[in-house]
Amino acid sequence: MYLFNFISHIKFLTNWWNIQLHPPESKLELPLETPLQVLPNPDPLPDFDITTATTRNHVYVNRTLRYPYHQTMAHQPMHINNWIEIDKDYVWYLKEKARIIQEQGTPATAESFDISGLRCQNVIDSLPENYDACNELLEVLVDWLPKRYPTLFKRLDTGILNNLTQEIITNIENKRGVEALIAVSKLVQDDFLMARERSDGHVYFVGGLVAFPGFYLLSEKIGKSIKEVHQPVPYFNEKLLLSVERTLKRFKPHEPFERTSWEIVDDRNLFFHNIASKFMIPEKLHPKDIFFRVDHQTFRKLPRSGGIIFGVRPILKRLEDFEDSPLVPELLTRIHRESDKKLMEYKLGPLYQDKVIPYLQSLTQKQIQLGLIKGDEAIADFRALVKDIPTTQTTLSLPTESELLTNSDGKSTKPNVVEMNSYPQEFITQLLPVMFAAGLEKFASTAGSEETSEDDRVLGKQLLLDPFIVLATRLKDTLLEKSVKKGTIWMSDADRAQPSFRVIFVDKDVRFPPQKALNQEHSPLSPLTPSSPLFPDGLIAPIWTKKHTELLPSVFVLFLRLFEHPQFHNTPISPLHNQSFSEKELEKRKLDERKWDTDLSAEIGSRKRICTDRDDPNLDSRLTFIRRQSALDSRAALFVLSPVSPSELQEFSLPSHSLQAALYEPSLEHYSNHSKKARRKRNRYTGAYGTLPPSNQLSPSTFRGGPQPLRTQGWIARYEYKMGCFAEFRSEEEVARKHYQNAWEVLLEMFGSPNILPPRTKRWAEAKIIKLYLYRGEFSRAMVHFKTHLTRITDFSNGWEIGPDTWELWGWLARWYRFIAELLEIGLATSLKLPDYIPPLETVVPSSSSSQEFSIEPHYGGMNPGSVVQHPGYFYYAAAVCTQRRLEQFTLASQSVNDALSSLVNESKVDHRMVMLELYTKSYEMFKKHTSKQSQSRFTFHIAFRIASIYHDSGKYDMAVKFLERIVKSYQREQWNSILLAILRIWYNCASEMKNVGTMVTLLIEMICYDEWLNNEVDGYGRLADIIKNNPSPAPVMRLDLVETPTLFPTTLAFYEPAVATSHPSSFQIHIQFRKRIPQTLRSLLSIRIEFQSTFWMVNHRASSTPQSSDIVHFENLGLIHMQDYRELFADLNSIEDGTLVVSGCVVSDVPVVLQVSRVIYTINSPWNLEVVFGPMFPPKTNSLWLASLHPSTFIPLHRDASCLIIRRKACQIELKITHDSFAYLDERFPITITVGNLDECDINVTLDILLQPTPDESVNRIHFEAFSSTALIKGVACGTLHPGEYVQKILYIHNTGRPGERILDISVQASPICANEEGTPVAHSNETLRTVAIPTVAPFNILCDTLYRHRRRPSLLPFDLGTYTPSMVEIVCEALVKVIITNMGLSRLVIFRIDNVFDSTSSPKARLESTSMNVDEGVFPLGSFTIVDMLTPNSASMTHTQYTLGLLSVKMTILIGRSRLIDGSPGNTATTDVSIPPFAAQPDSVHAVLELPATGILHVPFIAILRILNQHPWKTFDGYFQLEPSDHFVVSGLRSGALPLVVGGCEERIPFKLIPVSCGIIQLPAFQITDRRKGPAAREQEGAVKRYPVIDGRIEERGQDVKTDNLTSDKGRIFMTIFPA
Repeated sequence: MYLFNFISHIKFLTNWWNIQLHPPESKLELPLETPLQVLPNPDPLPDFDITTATTRNHVYVNRTLRYPYHQTMAHQPMHINNWIEIDKDYVWYLKEKARIIQEQGTPATAESFDISGLRCQNVIDSLPENYDACNELLEVLVDWLPKRYPTLFKRLDTGILNNLTQEIITNIENKRGVEALIAVSKLVQDDFLMARERSDGHVYFVGGLVAFPGFYLLSEKIGKSIKEVHQPVPYFNEKLLLSVERTLKRFKPHEPFERTSWEIVDDRNLFFHNIASKFMIPEKLHPKDIFFRVDHQTFRKLPRSGGIIFGVRPILKRLEDFEDSPLVPELLTRIHRESDKKLMEYKLGPLYQDKVIPYLQSLTQKQIQLGLIKGDEAIADFRALVKDIPTTQTTLSLPTESELLTNSDGKSTKPNVVEMNSYPQEFITQLLPVMFAAGLEKFASTAGSEETSEDDRVLGKQLLLDPFIVLATRLKDTLLEKSVKKGTIWMSDADRAQPSFRVIFVDKDVRFPPQKALNQEHSPLSPLTPSSPLFPDGLIAPIWTKKHTELLPSVFVLFLRLFEHPQFHNTPISPLHNQSFSEKELEKRKLDERKWDTDLSAEIGSRKRICTDRDDPNLDSRLTFIRRQSALDSRAALFVLSPVSPSELQEFSLPSHSLQAALYEPSLEHYSNHSKKARRKRNRYTGAYGTLPPSNQLSPSTFRGGPQPLRTQGWIARYEYKMGCFAEFRSEEEVARKHYQNAWEVLLEMFGSPNILPPRTKRWAEAKIIKLYLYRGEFSRAMVHFKTHLTRITDFSNGWEIGPDTWELWGWLARWYRFIAELLEIGLATSLKLPDYIPPLETVVPSSSSSQEFSIEPHYGGMNPGSVVQHPGYFYYAAAVCTQRRLEQFTLASQSVNDALSSLVNESKVDHRMVMLELYTKSYEMFKKHTSKQSQSRFTFHIAFRIASIYHDSGKYDMAVKFLERIVKSYQREQWNSILLAILRIWYNCASEMKNVGTMVTLLIEMICYDEWLNNEVDGYGRLADIIKNNPSPAPVMRLDLVETPTLFPTTLAFYEPAVATSHPSSFQIHIQFRKRIPQTLRSLLSIRIEFQSTFWMVNHRASSTPQSSDIVHFENLGLIHMQDYRELFADLNSIEDGTLVVSGCVVSDVPVVLQVSRVIYTINSPWNLEVVFGPMFPPKTNSLWLASLHPSTFIPLHRDASCLIIRRKACQIELKITHDSFAYLDERFPITITVGNLDECDINVTLDILLQPTPDESVNRIHFEAFSSTALIKGVACGTLHPGEYVQKILYIHNTGRPGERILDISVQASPICANEEGTPVAHSNETLRTVAIPTVAPFNILCDTLYRHRRRPSLLPFDLGTYTPSMVEIVCEALVKVIITNMGLSRLVIFRIDNVFDSTSSPKARLESTSMNVDEGVFPLGSFTIVDMLTPNSASMTHTQYTLGLLSVKMTILIGRSRLIDGSPGNTATTDVSIPPFAAQPDSVHAVLELPATGILHVPFIAILRILNQHPWKTFDGYFQLEPSDHFVVSGLRSGALPLVVGGCEERIPFKLIPVSCGIIQLPAFQITDRRKGPAAREQEGAVKRYPVIDGRIEERGQDVKTDNLTSDKGRIFMTIFPA
């Protein structure tokens, strides 16, 4: 071990200093995309043993502890080998991390889902900007882990295999965000915080996996900067923030470093320690079991994403482990005693020092006694005292000794395990089949009792290695491990799903409980047996349940060893056994080694034969003989076990294999028989209620004047309960619940009459219906039954005269509330999950209407608040309140009753306050556990107040003070004054009992302040005077810090103006309110000191000869006060009996300052020197008052918080003018003139910022200013220095595009002075003048285009010319005549200097520009319009017959107009306007179909519809085909399909159709399909291959409406007609 540590340190040093263990050129061999491109690979650990592995001792290898201890970064370079350290608790860490993620991983809202669907905000989260870094972190770990730990991890093609957990993680490259972090949690023990530098230059936390924070939550840190996160850390932001941020931003990916931090904690809960809630550590916790927590923090920067990775690995060492670390206990003692107080308070030192420091001192004394230290060594050199660093490390997978002692049975390691104290455990325990196992103890004790001689060592070893003794021991341990523990109340769903037994080991001579004798009519436990504990009115006793769970098994398993001939032991069994060799034998050993190898092989073979041949052929006959001789039933099973491996033994004892699988069905049959027997007995009492069962054992005199025996209802309830128990034994939970429900209903009927069942009956059991409801997840039904049960019994109690005014009812209610709380707590500690009652978010879905409005999808359903299951804290609190009422009623009863009743005597033995303390404490812990830290409710503080009150009433004043200290700050900060006053009174009583004079005075003054503020009757002045008079002062000057307390005399400060300039006076008033009840002796000793940042004002008492005034307002004037001056005012405070002292004046300052009160100090000089420090002005007022008139006294509100005055330097005086024309044109450079003038007395520097606001149409506009140009912002343009009275003029240009409208400009002028006074301070401060300018922008022209299409035929050739019959010679030319009307839309005249027609012949080779009328010369464009006419024809060089259908549809043509604005008779800046001609819409089709219809129709009256076929082609003949689709609304008389007549070019055909309407309303006509027959039948069968022509409604054509045929090119064109009834 020592050699290994030495070599590790050598490797660390050589790698750090780049010695040749890892040559630099090895880095160049890595590919660019690898995550470790700049770091060497870690050294592999091929012999890594996970069972003994420990981490480095960071107390020595890092600067975790140092002396003197102060706040530093304490970081050091980190070798890549030390990035991830794995130890023996690896599996425990991973399981604990998975549990925490599952518990804290409830998705919140829909928008908070990550790509994985999870958002575990408390422990795992990632902002979108961190998704890529999460993926890169996972890739780095997948690459690093198999290289460092090749025996634990295996790299796969698509992922990584964890050999310890056998889990494969795949699809690495696609995991991002939270999904990647969840995969990381399954690989390493470390947590990871992730950060990133943002644009403001600061580092922010953007995600991470923090399952073991201990003291905080990730949700509190994410999205915050390092400064915000470390705000509570003493001195961090003041001393370390800059260096930490600089280091994190500058370090490179190949420069990882590490550091450590430490805390003292009191438990193994790495997620959130108990001490983190600032509670004292438990009294039963031994100091040696307190943990020293070290957080090993590693820092790496990811090369690809640039993310900063904080690795945090918590390592816990018990304080006892420092016993072998010289000087470390003494170092810890010195650190806690001598370090900075704030730093130790931040580490919660005051909560544990009283217990930890004495133990550390004892460890130091022990080290001196052992000689490890002398006691006079230098503490700072503790690392030099060790040559071999101690490797002792606490395992966290096992409980400490203190944890074991805390649990009642010493076996449970879960802190959540609770006992059922409110209910007989026999009635609520989980009922499972009972198995008696006998015969295993004998085997286990044989070896220990066997007498062996010292000479026969071989025989002794043979007995110790007896395979049957080993088999019996293993079998017992296996059965015990698989058995359900005694008293188990809650089982998980997985455990209940498989057959389970409760195994009880007994002697083979065990005796079962006695049954009733043959001549005995009833069993010993029957209510009819006088000796029964249930006699005569009991229903079910716990002993009956105990009989079936502990004394009466369902199966009995007896283990016996079959006889075998003993082996001779005078010869060695094998050469593996140690033997005694003489010297001669030792000399011959080398020669015998080969023979030993041969014997070893033979031994292995013989053992295999023993294991395989043990079941010899004679075994069956022996088993048959045993069955006959013992008269075993045929159902009895015989198993034969030979010595097997532990794994095979597990298979034998598993619930689904061998033993339990074979015995489970007979056990169920056993309980079924019991249930049938109980059912037969129950059926006897199916008659009328109220009849007594026959009894020969009881005489009538037995019941004379006493309790009556059970009625029929009682027997029915008894047998129903029994059948429920037997059904639960058989795991039939729903059947059991129904039987329990029947028993409960019968009990309610019995309780309805005291004659049937007395109110205070001896024993009766409530059914466990609630538990079975919870088992099935029916939480609402469980709570409804619980509430119903309480209501019904409460109603019965009123009839029994046990109402709310008796302690018995409240005791019963407290027991039931405690029962449900304990049941829920046990369930939550096992597998129960409380439902989440947060309603789902209302989703916004688009509506189906055409207006695209949005509607909220409604949610239906609801829930009764009374049926909601809360966490156990609510029910513990209800039980505590009921117990408190129980105590109150018992106190009243004991005072009113003189006789010592037996019930009162028994009740007096109950320590009610201890019970309340226990219940309130449990409730407090549950609320802390089930409520997040950041949203902890006031109810938790209320419970703490209740606990403190009980401690106070119990006389434990120190404990009461501890709880009060925890909550008083929160109530003070949130100004819960009424509640706070009650807390202070209890605290004052505790201090009075503890004789703490200083605390009494502090609390008394604080109570007086709150009483004065709430205008209550104050009785504390006299007590305060008595305490000061009769007790010496605890200190020469006693200073009381009451910053968050209202002042003794309500004092407010108001400034008339919110802000003024330097050297300018501002009026103020101070209002001090006095009340009559304040004694004059206190006033005469009082002085009031009002402190500001750099000065203070005093108000002192001075007696006056003027008689006492009855005025409400007393006025004093201080005059003009300079800010740096001290001012003192004397006033006769005794003369102000009940009124307000108003101190007025003016304040002036030559330097900028924010003037507000920092604190108010009241000083009482005799006989104590008391200084009471209050906050600025309590409370802060939103509307301050100002004394406007003294006679009469009139106060006016200032409608603001006037307690602060801002004195700033006077602003620079400048003049800003912005001029421009009334409007701007699109596509022109529009000038804006900016004029800035200096109206100040000194030189100023002027800087301009210009912001162009975006337009709604998102057009690209641009501003030009001097050499700068931008589409949005031009910032920081210097305009130079302006002398007083000087002006500067600048021109800003804006170029607008897009649509007309306003263009918004924000012009900001910053002026800063460059002259100073004699002290070098600027006489004025920089100021900004902001001006918003709206530039109306219009289009220069309005463009109207009109296109006329016409067809003309090319000239024909002679008949004998062969070209006449070519397709091009018969082509029809489509001409487009374009008329463009251009109108001036502005308010000024324009100069037109150029008009061009841009015809893109390359993009439109099928057309050409034939002629144009654009012959406009340069000249003035008046406020009117002109017309341009163009004619376009197809290009004859490129047109063919097949291109005719395209025509001119793809022609691109633009008109460019060069213009300038006419300003003062001369043209201005030139601009160009592009006029795009709309796309041509010449009709490509030459065949049209028009359907002529009447306007309306009448039901069942035929009408004629005429289909007109128009062929506009000059020479082609149309050969068409028509078809009518079937319709449910019209009957067609005639053909529905057929060939159309031939239509010659330039002609038309009319085809009539007779239609008969059979429906009323707006009805769709049958659809007509017109197709071209020239394509042939084969083409018509192919969809889309046939040319189809739309049918146009002739009525629309007649009205002259625009017919859009684009959407009618398919056969789905619809024509409607209105049909009226006849």
